[in-house]
Amino acid sequence: MAQTTTTESTKVLTWINAENFQSVFEENVPGYRKTLNFEVKETGGGGENYASVMMRVKAKLELQDGSTKDIAFMIKTIPEGEQGVAVVQMMGLFPKETLMYGKYLREFEETYRSVGKEVTFGPKFYKLKNDPGAEYVLLEDISPKGFKNVKRQDGLDTDHTKSVLKILAELHAVSAVRFEQKGNYENSLMVSTFREDSRESLETMLKPLMKILVNCFSKHETGIKYLPKLKPFFDKMAERYIEDSKLNLEDFNVIIHGDLWTNNIMFRHNEEGKREETILIDYQMSRYSSPVLDLFYFLLSSPSLDIKVSCFDEFIQYYHENLVENLKLLKYPKKIPTLKQLRMDLMKYSFWSIAITTGVLTAVLLDPTENASMNNFFEQNEEAKDFQTQLYANPRYIKHLDVLLPWMDKMGYLDDN
Repeated sequence: MAQTTTTESTKVLTWINAENFQSVFEENVPGYRKTLNFEVKETGGGGENYASVMMRVKAKLELQDGSTKDIAFMIKTIPEGEQGVAVVQMMGLFPKETLMYGKYLREFEETYRSVGKEVTFGPKFYKLKNDPGAEYVLLEDISPKGFKNVKRQDGLDTDHTKSVLKILAELHAVSAVRFEQKGNYENSLMVSTFREDSRESLETMLKPLMKILVNCFSKHETGIKYLPKLKPFFDKMAERYIEDSKLNLEDFNVIIHGDLWTNNIMFRHNEEGKREETILIDYQMSRYSSPVLDLFYFLLSSPSLDIKVSCFDEFIQYYHENLVENLKLLKYPKKIPTLKQLRMDLMKYSFWSIAITTGVLTAVLLDPTENASMNNFFEQNEEAKDFQTQLYANPRYIKHLDVLLPWMDKMGYLDDN
């Protein structure tokens, strides 16, 4: 058996080794004979992953005919640190993502295949034969096939944005059809990660963060102008997260991705630089809910600033056209939601425009820093407070606020209803 090579940061994870991966090789590599080399390396820097630690596994295999084959995987494990572990376990992220990759994404792909359409919702998913006694998600590493992320601080252009909306509409449509055909998903997908039983811990995490947010907003012109409308939301942020996350079965609902920002989207381009394929990754926050949660999350976090507001209506219409097309293809048995209904739902769930603008967008726009971690989002030590201040005082973030807050006010999204 080949010796496992690790970087210093991954030596503690002794279960990521060639022996434990042998069953994966035997089941998925035709003609596998033995492992010649096995390497583990932590990937991504500060600010690229928050709810997990990402590692790349590379192996060189010898086949029965004497030839060799290189194979690569991405493995996600739970982040270190007491606060980070508590948040991830409270949300049940790893079991949920295992359910999505191991069951539903493949089922959704097969549903499209049955009507003559090829759709890929994520990388190939694997399970280790021996339980390592740790939470993990093991996936094909698709970067050798040419897939990569864009620079999150720059954002996506119109073509890349529409390609994401297209695959998002495909995911939403097939998950809505599946619900009508087979009924409820597992309970972990039918309830929000923000629940009444987590109110106390949520308030404990959010209240200090909101104080820093208000302090930073008080130091620039746009923040000062809109604080009177935003302050009521900040004062009861945990309550709004819980209330606005409750499933309403009267709505048009789908399986949402739940964490749709640039780092969870990969693109493959040809030699001329033209985009050829788009794929989504990281389904830890998926659940059955209104599709507008994904729309707010993605459209306010990920397109470049020059199109984020100016093309918002166009993007919503483009998504709706693709949603309708796929619902019809899959013979959705209920009345298909109209564009008017979708826009009404955007207003109904407009709190999420505030949640995304004052939450995930700060992390998207922050320059790489080793202080970026799940713990530092919520801890109260000096390092954490410095990191939290960096999030809200970032000049790039303030530039986005100068555009987003006036638009959100004009749309009525800042009205407390």
